[in-house]
Amino acid sequence: MEHTKECEAIRLVLNEFELISVGIQAGIIDYEFYKRYHRGTVIKYWYAAAPFVYSIRKQLSSKAIYHEFEELYRCFEADRPPARRFWFLKFK
Repeated sequence: MEHTKECEAIRLVLNEFELISVGIQAGIIDYEFYKRYHRGTVIKYWYAAAPFVYSIRKQLSSKAIYHEFEELYRCFEADRPPARRFWFLKFK
């Protein structure tokens, strides 16, 4: 995995979308509000970043990398809200 300034900037943006997706799933960020203002941006950024994400997944042999951002993109493409997943409850 490259450690260039460009790769760091891409990962920074991807991490933000990942965090937003988790916030939507947890009910912290309103899905309809976010969709209304950022649907096009999410779709545009996913198209641009997908080859980068798939490359990282292949290099690290992990399908989980930026999975939440991809799910948010899929929800916007299908025009359906994401399922709420409360995986964090396992750690109580």
